[in-house]
Parts: sequence; structure tokens; C-alpha cells
Amino acid sequence: MRKLVALAVSCVLSLAALELALRWRMRDRADFHLRLPGEERIFDPSPGIMPGIEGASLLRVNALGIRGDEMPRDQQTARVLCVGGSTTECLYLDQEESWPELLEARWSEGSQPIWIGNAGRSGFSTLDHLAFLRDSPVLDQVDAVILMVGINDFMLRLRGFDFESGPAERALRKLLARPLLTQPGMLGLGRRTAAPGGLIEREDAFDYPSRRAHRRSSAIVEPPSLEDAIAGYRRRLEEIVRTARARGLVPYLVTQPVLWDERLDASSRDLLWFGKVSRRGYLSVENLRAGMDRYNDALREVCRERGLTCIDLSALNGDPRYFYDDCHFNEAGAREVAQRIADVLRSQPLRRRAAPS
Repeated sequence: MRKLVALAVSCVLSLAALELALRWRMRDRADFHLRLPGEERIFDPSPGIMPGIEGASLLRVNALGIRGDEMPRDQQTARVLCVGGSTTECLYLDQEESWPELLEARWSEGSQPIWIGNAGRSGFSTLDHLAFLRDSPVLDQVDAVILMVGINDFMLRLRGFDFESGPAERALRKLLARPLLTQPGMLGLGRRTAAPGGLIEREDAFDYPSRRAHRRSSAIVEPPSLEDAIAGYRRRLEEIVRTARARGLVPYLVTQPVLWDERLDASSRDLLWFGKVSRRGYLSVENLRAGMDRYNDALREVCRERGLTCIDLSALNGDPRYFYDDCHFNEAGAREVAQRIADVLRSQPLRRRAAPS
């Protein structure tokens, strides 16, 4: 028995050491938004867990590590990259049902050839997107970026994350953001993806009911102050715009729509699981919506001040037809998002600008 215990402890310590070594090796990767080139995965949520999603979904990754088709090499095709968190990633939607893919299909109905890739990653905030825009060589091959942002910045603030921390703490967050040993290709030990708050997204979404049940059984608490958090969010958005433009990219910012609304019926409220405030409890639906509105207002203000076209999706707020939980789009929601973004961008420039010398 002692030998078995010693062997078990040794295995656990060895795996922990390997995990730390992998994290340290990948700590400075500029392409941490990207996936394994050629990766294919099937997500098949258990029936009834995600209203508005039918059947299995395929995630297919191209040679650059981007969800979508291979990037064209010709000079006639505009190349657009969608960046954001899980609401851009659309993990549980089939490749052709995700809003970036639908946006490309809507655009193809017109005369301008276009390629649209999806670099959304669950749990990523503007801090991560800014690092990606600054450092990733993939952006040299892109004309424009569409960023749907805000909700992960909001949720991280509720959990007490300090966006203004020093470089060492930011690097540590990247190291701890997702367990590498559970990622495809890392020893083959798992096929799961990190979600907001360090959760792991299962391919069958089996743990969604327990997340929702935990929220329903927890206390409703008062919101923390958001003044400093909103100010920091504005600064990161402004830096994202400056960075994109400095690289010759045309940036577009998208507000984050949510299901949260004071008029939600009981069945829609039962779909919610976001809003945890550290260990104290959860925000009410009303306070969640008020907080998200403030983040979206800050994004609109940055667009006005910086002369950007704002893609405002606030018309989707509170509509159960479009969401399967707090903020993630079902099939109808992705179609609506794609159509609304296409309607705004059809008259906008999408080709790369000359970067300042």
C-alpha cells in the first residue's frame, strides 16, 4: 500500500511539474489566441441544455491556427479577423453556424470577395486581445479586425482580477489561464477548452446544469464599484485602436449583447450562470445588465472619440430567441449578429491602410 501511495504521489507531482514546464515554455507566445493548426473537434451538447442549438458542431482550424477556411493569398480578397472571447468563438455552434462564418457567407452574396477568420477564445479579455494585436505576426496578413469585447472584462472585475497589475502578474495569469495538459496535442490527455473563471468546457456541455443550479442556490449580493474598472477598460480599448491602426489594420468594435433583462421570465432566468462575485455570491440580473450597459457605453464613447464605426448590437439585449445562456448566441442569435454586422460594414473600408512610418 505504501508503494502504491508513493507511486500515485510521484505521478501527480510529475504531471504537475510537466504542466508548469509547458506553461513556462509557452508564457511569451504572441499567438496564444490561436489553436493547433489543422485541429478538428466535435461538440455535441446534451439535448435540452442549450436552447436553440440542434445537433453536433464541428470546430475546424486552418493552417494558421484560426477557426475558418484557409486564408487566401490573392490581393483581391479582403481579409478580416474576428477577435473576442467565447461569444466570438461560438464553440458550441457548427462551423457554418458561427457568426464569423455566417458573416463571410452574407458578404459573399455581394460583389466584394472576402475572407473572415475566427480568433475568439473563451475567457479572453481586452488585456489578452491587446497583447495579440501587438505581437502576433498573423496580423500582418490581415486587413481589418472586428472585436466583440467587454463581458470578460466585466466578469474578471467581479472576481477581483487586477487589470492594472504589473508585468509579472499578467504573465502569471497567462500561465494559469488554461490547463495545457487538457488541450489537444498536449500529451493527448484531454479534449477540453477553458471557459470564463477557469472552468473547463466539456464537449457535451454536461456541467451547464450544475453551473446554473449553483447560481440559483447562491446569495444575491451588491455589485462592487466599477469606476476604476470602466476607466481601465476605456484605456485598453483606446490602446487596442492605436495598436491596430499602427499596424495598418482597420478596427471595428462591437458591443456585447446579453440575455440579462429585468423582464426575463423564470425559464430564461434558469439559463443564467454568470455573475459570480468572488466567493460572496452572484449579482442580480438587473445589476448584471446595468454593469454590462456601462461597459458597452464606454465602448461607444471610445468609438465616437476615435472616429470609429461602432457596431451596436444592443437591440438583441434581453431577447431569449437569441441566447442559450447569459450571453452566448444560439443558431438564431448568430444569424442575427452576422446580419447586423454585415448591414453596418457593407459601406465601410475593409482593406489594409498604410501603417504610419
